[in-house]
Amino acid sequence: MIGWCQDGNLLQVTPPAQQTASENSLPSLDGPIRIAKLLWNANSRSAANTLEKTLETSLSRGMLKDLQQALSTLKPLADTIVDAGNFDDPRFASSVAVSLLLNDNHQADEIAAMLEKVGDLGRRQLVLQTWYAISPASAAKYLQRTLSQAKLVDEQWTAHMVTTAFSYSSGETTESVLAAWEDLPQAVRIAAIEPMTNTLRTMRSLVEAVGSGKVDRNLVNTNQLRKWSDHSDKELSGRIQQIWGRVRVEGDKAREQVVAQTLKQILSGATGSASRGEAVFERVCSQCHRFRDKGFEVGPDITNNGRGNLQQLVSNMLDPSLVIGEAFQARTVLTSDGEVVSGLVVADSEKYLKLKVQGGKTVEFDKQDDIEETKLSDRSLMPEGLEGQGDTQQLLDLIAYLCLVHPLDAAENELIPGTPMHFVQP
Repeated sequence: MIGWCQDGNLLQVTPPAQQTASENSLPSLDGPIRIAKLLWNANSRSAANTLEKTLETSLSRGMLKDLQQALSTLKPLADTIVDAGNFDDPRFASSVAVSLLLNDNHQADEIAAMLEKVGDLGRRQLVLQTWYAISPASAAKYLQRTLSQAKLVDEQWTAHMVTTAFSYSSGETTESVLAAWEDLPQAVRIAAIEPMTNTLRTMRSLVEAVGSGKVDRNLVNTNQLRKWSDHSDKELSGRIQQIWGRVRVEGDKAREQVVAQTLKQILSGATGSASRGEAVFERVCSQCHRFRDKGFEVGPDITNNGRGNLQQLVSNMLDPSLVIGEAFQARTVLTSDGEVVSGLVVADSEKYLKLKVQGGKTVEFDKQDDIEETKLSDRSLMPEGLEGQGDTQQLLDLIAYLCLVHPLDAAENELIPGTPMHFVQP
């Protein structure tokens, strides 16, 4: 079963707990750090990759003290890379992170300058994550300064910054984002919506902003509203109903009617532009679905799934909860900090639960310390209402793009079964 989600509902990571690692956690860090040190000069890229994974995992688990202790042997090597200022060196970003963790003399302007020299956004995000871990107040000020100049900053990086910031201070980040909302690019706004729906405090702020007209209510999707539709805070649930109407929890005939009307349009002479549809896919769907070489694989890769014929495709798009494979049932987690996070289970061990969330990111929870309650949803992770994410023509363009059997630029192409020849246009 394919699913679709609104573009840009990026990572909401559970706020790292205070130091919870046990005395036995250090050996688990010592091994990969020793490997990184051995590979440091022999294979700099592998050394960087090993160190980056160790840093990301340890920071997300709140193992700050253990991490600092384990990294002490790498300090001279990391400082040499940072001092050389070779920004193209694959070890630069992880070396900056090590330097931040082990040196307490870095000023905010110096950290910002090093951060902005890292070209790869994933590695730059690692540096920002480290900054938040050691000095959340100065990192938050850097975010505020960036948001005030958002029109001058790469919007993709600004979106990464926002999602990282939410994982450390959701309330303060919500205030900063909403204060700068009018000047934020659409991609950054969309990236901020999902994490703002994850706690009672931030959801209240978001609903207030929507009610005042600052935030477009169409940016908040059905799944995000459904999390709060039956919440004990009756004032919040009442305000949601006042703004969006009744949020449908159980299925009814409405989805079937939308599917039937869309198929009737297509079979009655409507046309869609496949080239325009490609752009719609990247904007609306790519955060949760991979199609050929585009997008993230949170839900199924739809290159070879869910497009057996036109009717199946349209039904999967517009009635996503009609049939849900077991692997694609959403798991909702209520954290001990009061956050609500929904995603697909990628690992479930005795100690940890890992969910894949919108944007292709993986969120890890310590079952003992982080989770208050979990619930397996009978609904698709994809929100209903794809037809409301744009106008009718944009929906038809998207369907046309997905009806192509081969890539858009293929010399010869064909259509999935049941598609009228007139429907798909260039």
